[in-house]
Amino acid sequence: YALLRMTLEAGGAAFIKWGQWASTRYDVFPAQLCKELELLQCGAPEHSWRRTKEILERAYGETQLDEIFAWMDKTPIASGSIAQIHRAKLRNGPLGERPDDVNDEGRYVAVKVRHPGVVEALRRDFAILAWIARATRNVEVLKPFQLEHTVQQFGVHMLQQVDLTTEASNLQKFEKAFSLWGDVSFPVPVGGLATEEVLVETFEDGAANAAAEAAAEMVPVENRALAAIGVKTLLKMLIDDNFLHADLHPGNILVRLPEKNDGRGKTKIPSKPEIVILDTGLATELTPAHQASLAEFFQAIINWDGAGVARNIIAFSSNLQPSFDPESFTSDVTTAVRHFQDSTPRAGDCMAAIFETVQRHHVTLDPNVMVAVVTVMVLEGWQFRLDPSINIL
Repeated sequence: YALLRMTLEAGGAAFIKWGQWASTRYDVFPAQLCKELELLQCGAPEHSWRRTKEILERAYGETQLDEIFAWMDKTPIASGSIAQIHRAKLRNGPLGERPDDVNDEGRYVAVKVRHPGVVEALRRDFAILAWIARATRNVEVLKPFQLEHTVQQFGVHMLQQVDLTTEASNLQKFEKAFSLWGDVSFPVPVGGLATEEVLVETFEDGAANAAAEAAAEMVPVENRALAAIGVKTLLKMLIDDNFLHADLHPGNILVRLPEKNDGRGKTKIPSKPEIVILDTGLATELTPAHQASLAEFFQAIINWDGAGVARNIIAFSSNLQPSFDPESFTSDVTTAVRHFQDSTPRAGDCMAAIFETVQRHHVTLDPNVMVAVVTVMVLEGWQFRLDPSINIL
């Protein structure tokens, strides 16, 4: 599995993105492979400042560019497979002005600039992936993975990320949904500045590697508060709003600690832990039927109802094979659930065992449902490290 991961890393952006996407598909691939693919690093090289400036001038015009930004760091603070990010400061003006109640610090922004040629490169690499999937369709050992089907699903997933206006729209939806929450926030896109290639959003301070740093620096009561925030955020997205961040892992969460500020003395110091959620380019909604089945799925786990768990998994399936045996599947899921019934299991461990059974029976689930399930599993691990007493279910 490590060799496969390194091969994908060497293959280019689309291969890396496919591997990262595949790491969430516990219904298709073995759990050990999924965990190995979680280690994928994009290692995307930064493009030059000259190319960044060309893209910005194409988006806003050379003259208007100087009117929008007071300055911009020429060296990016981060670079991914799709875009890189520069720190900048807005000027006062029609496009750059901020509300009167926002201090000078509020005009610092993050400017996300798409890598030149990335759309063409992704399409080329995706065509290669699709060709490989077609060429290996009759390889017996690969048939259970349904590579053609999963590559097609990935193509839709991948193309959502390359248009930065999609991320701007998602940010606006999340910001509106959480506007009354004092302990959860999102970067705010600057109005009128989002294009397919550029996204300008408020610059957000906070500690990265949230779980590790928070656990090391906060007292237990604050760990519990942060864990509770994560659980409430997930439930709101999943149940109240039916609008779920599709890449919600600790690396996309910043933590603002009560005792910290940004070193310039201008940032409001929170009285309790707060989180900032980043990278909203991927978001998903469930159909009403899938939303209802997902609620029943989690309720069945709570009730240790193996047959109910199996029934709802079958309802999620997007491509059942002719050889699928529902009775055998239900029996195996029931056995997996009963294994945890007499202990005090972590929710994530229980779901991992269930999805090992799903993968063994070659049941492929709707990708939006898998986003929801994997998000629950990832955040369960995060909150468990912060406060093991909280059971996400």
